[in-house]
Amino acid sequence: MMDLTMRHLRRHWRLNLAVLLCLTLASALLASLSSYAAAVAARELHQSLDDARPAQRSLLITGTPYTFSEELYQDLWEKLGKVLKDRSVIRHATLAADQFDQGTGQQPAVARLEVYSFDNLPETVRLVEGSLPGQVRLNEAKGRWPPPVEAVIGLRAAEQSGYGIGDRLTASGVYHRLDIVGIVDPLDPADDVWGEDLNAFAIPTDTPDLNADAIALPLIIAPFSMRSYLDMPIFPHQVSWRITLNHHLISAAKADALRSDLINFQTQSATRGAKTSTALVQILADYLARLSRVRVTLFLLTAQIFIFVLYTLTMLSSFILDRSQVELATLSARGASAWQVTRVFALENLILALAAGLLFGPALAQVVTYLWGQSAGEALPTTLSGEAWLLSGIAAGFGWLALVLPVFLSARRNIRGWQPTRGRAPQQSLAQKHYLDLYLLAFGGLLYWQLNRTGSFVMRRLGSTQVADPLLLIGPSLLLIAMAMIFLRVLPFLLRLVARFSHHLRGLMLPLGLLRLARDPLQPSRVVLLISLTAGLMLFTRTFGDSLAYSQKALQSDPLAQGLSNALQLNTLTLLLFSVTAFLLAYLVAAQGRLREFGVLRAMGLSVRQCLTLLVIEGIAVLLLGLLAGTLVGLGLSHIMIPYLSQALGDSLAGVSVERILVDWPAVAQLYALLIAVYGSALALLLLILTHTRVGWAPWMGEE
Repeated sequence: MMDLTMRHLRRHWRLNLAVLLCLTLASALLASLSSYAAAVAARELHQSLDDARPAQRSLLITGTPYTFSEELYQDLWEKLGKVLKDRSVIRHATLAADQFDQGTGQQPAVARLEVYSFDNLPETVRLVEGSLPGQVRLNEAKGRWPPPVEAVIGLRAAEQSGYGIGDRLTASGVYHRLDIVGIVDPLDPADDVWGEDLNAFAIPTDTPDLNADAIALPLIIAPFSMRSYLDMPIFPHQVSWRITLNHHLISAAKADALRSDLINFQTQSATRGAKTSTALVQILADYLARLSRVRVTLFLLTAQIFIFVLYTLTMLSSFILDRSQVELATLSARGASAWQVTRVFALENLILALAAGLLFGPALAQVVTYLWGQSAGEALPTTLSGEAWLLSGIAAGFGWLALVLPVFLSARRNIRGWQPTRGRAPQQSLAQKHYLDLYLLAFGGLLYWQLNRTGSFVMRRLGSTQVADPLLLIGPSLLLIAMAMIFLRVLPFLLRLVARFSHHLRGLMLPLGLLRLARDPLQPSRVVLLISLTAGLMLFTRTFGDSLAYSQKALQSDPLAQGLSNALQLNTLTLLLFSVTAFLLAYLVAAQGRLREFGVLRAMGLSVRQCLTLLVIEGIAVLLLGLLAGTLVGLGLSHIMIPYLSQALGDSLAGVSVERILVDWPAVAQLYALLIAVYGSALALLLLILTHTRVGWAPWMGEE
């Protein structure tokens, strides 16, 4: 069995090379889309954290002095890990100033002293004048106890009050004596370590409990000066922790786990009397909710491309079957069962699928991801994630099924079933014979009816995250694809009608080419469906992008909107590349399969140029029919899908919603011109390849 498989693999190496190329492109496509989606998610998360206020993206833990311990900090470290950046211990005491500290003419009366201490004060402030406060030496106290305590005043508070170096303030009946020895200012007032709370450096203006001519003066002392002595605090105070985080270490993949860990820590620390205040939990929840709705669109793009890939592989499988009809009939005549025949093709395609899904596809995805990131300015990951590898394997696996299933269905025929196909080309595909297009139309219509009833893609909610139903997402796409396949049922009659009218035209090539398409509509119908799917999906993505870009301001400011817009462009380029490659391979294989026919035409007097002109006429006719069907598919898909996508994305993309479906016909015309130019280039390349092959040989060429 393995020997027969390897011989068949070598014998049809050109077709197998085309299959390997398509499988590689499919694996690379899904893997690169996963990487791009991860990059968009990471950029949106970092943008959300950067836009958040310092007090929102940091943690403030408050409680009694007995609440805080190393055990509590260890629990927090176990929850956050390397995300935890630093801990700032803040102590705050409020003292009633002595009544005789009424100030001078230039200094207002001090009614209250707000005394602070920060354990990381030297690293976070700039010394403007004087020196930083020293720790009080209780053992060296002389005279009245406790001794005077050194303090510093904020630059803003000094400017507001007129107090400065050398001033002494007392409180609690001269029990607390604070000597100002320096003036400081925060190094970075916007640093997360302050949490937007700069009350230690400026006199608060909102003090309704004080007289209009009195102030609450903030001072900063050394941490040890605030602590207890013989279990008696020098300054009765409150303790709090300001926890700063390494935001760049918060990845999109761990955002949900981090949110859960923060909620668990809030609950557990509350049992110890601590209160953890942070808006990071809500920031992550909002981010996950927005991301889940945007992933609906990315999933839709992936599903559309994947359906397109599966059809392309099925089309190539049909070409392989056409080239292997003699072998299949021979094996069937010698008693081989359908499973035995299928096993040969299954093993052959499995070798190609494993090579594409595990080697060539991921490697190409990394190259494409890197090049796209360099051109678009996106910070895309350099290595593929586990999800990307999984999608690459899924693409190769489904591609293998798309290649093997048509072989099994065809291998079930016996030698009598093969003979009619040798005399006259079949008029209907296997899907049309078994009415698969009608079943697909009914299934797509059922899903669209269900979508109309529910009014949304959302199937359920997991917490604050919306989960979309994948069947409802791909339902409209299946419906429109089924309509395109039904258009192929009308295609033979349309070709016959056009061929009949072409008989009245002068010249030989145009009537002959149209007659050839009308006589054998199965082969060109596959390419028509390929082009129609490409044009339809590109028209849909262009229409959706133009409709979404109607709100330019939101698109420029919202990272998810920009990522979605770039994803639509990436989707369009990928479809074009994949379609043109498949178009070239399909026509090349079809032309090589018609070498005997070209030999007969050469024997009847046609020149090589006329044979190539015949191929060009057929290609142009198929291209125009495909664009016509693709326009109908794209417009139908846009009018069906965009309202539901707009509803799903309305709350996610900074309020961006599609108010109306915008079809920019000049841009669509440019898009179609690009399609015609690219397909025309593929036809030109095809002619160049065939010019150097056996097209000018005798009538028996093509036989093996």
